[in-house]
Amino acid sequence: MSDAAEKGQAQTAHINNALPTNPAAPQITLTQAQFESLYLQPRDPYIKGGLNKILANPTPLGMAAFATNLTVLSMDLSLGMAWRDAGLCYNSGTIIFFGGMVQTIVAIMEFIVGNTLPFVIIGTFGGFWLFYASLINPTLGVAASFALGDAAAGATTVAYNVGIGHYLMIFGIMCFIYTICTLRTNFVFFWIMLTITIEAWVLAGAYYALAQGKDASDLIVAGGAIGFACSMGGWYLLAAQLFSAVNMPFTLPVGDFSEHLLVKREKAA
Repeated sequence: MSDAAEKGQAQTAHINNALPTNPAAPQITLTQAQFESLYLQPRDPYIKGGLNKILANPTPLGMAAFATNLTVLSMDLSLGMAWRDAGLCYNSGTIIFFGGMVQTIVAIMEFIVGNTLPFVIIGTFGGFWLFYASLINPTLGVAASFALGDAAAGATTVAYNVGIGHYLMIFGIMCFIYTICTLRTNFVFFWIMLTITIEAWVLAGAYYALAQGKDASDLIVAGGAIGFACSMGGWYLLAAQLFSAVNMPFTLPVGDFSEHLLVKREKAA
């Protein structure tokens, strides 16, 4: 063996001996309910590698971004027309960066860890926030493009409002599918997806009404109120996840569904 190889082995042995080891240390095993509460999906026995034991759990960050942006948006929608118009333009930066970009990054992290349901849902909302920011950011001039540079006139056109209404209607259908999937997780996550589905359809109705030249203020306020109720579920679930992550001496109940609803039973041999 060469001197270089012997030197390399000696360095490796030195590093390994320097690492703190404790073979007698207890190994923490999460129950099905605890795993679901932290990662928002049932434990998948077919996922190999155990990256969730090595990498940080990205789900709370995605929930923080979701709850923050939805709370701000819901308050803007439900506090009156004048406040809403000023608030949305001001909050476009928050929606772009802490909404769209952060949730997109979190979705990539969920993909790496192997959390399929959070990856799909958080990635979907990352795209939604970027889409919504493009509508309310005046520098992009989306509404203005429908009326020769006049944003106020463009926002009243049939094409503009019907287009947004169609998107929100389809987005609600997608969220409804996610809602069914959350029946395998917990009640709070189910509540979040159910209320966001209803909000999407209510706001779709508001845009359809605007396309017909009708007053949609009641529908917009109702959509904001439903979104606010949804965001409170997001804050609660965020707190429950972080309390579990730091081993608080107490936990917040989330209403575990993973072992009670729609459980696939294995056939007896």
